[in-house]
Amino acid sequence: MSINKIIHIYRYGERLCDIAKNYDTTPYKILKDSNITSIEMMSDYTPLIINLDTKCTEDHQIYCNEEKRGCHGCYYFK
Repeated sequence: MSINKIIHIYRYGERLCDIAKNYDTTPYKILKDSNITSIEMMSDYTPLIINLDTKCTEDHQIYCNEEKRGCHGCYYFK
């Protein structure tokens, strides 16, 4: 089973373009996938949905480093 979605918890002061660059996507795609129509709608702790095209399995997820596993504000969902 592959992991195809990350929820990134937006924190005040983060730049959407930097978040998008970290996940190799675009700010527009993040806003669209998160159903956010205006950047003014984003406040502290807004969940941002980031769809991925990855082949990572549950076993890979268990043994990868902390950043990929989600210890820095991101959570993997199947």
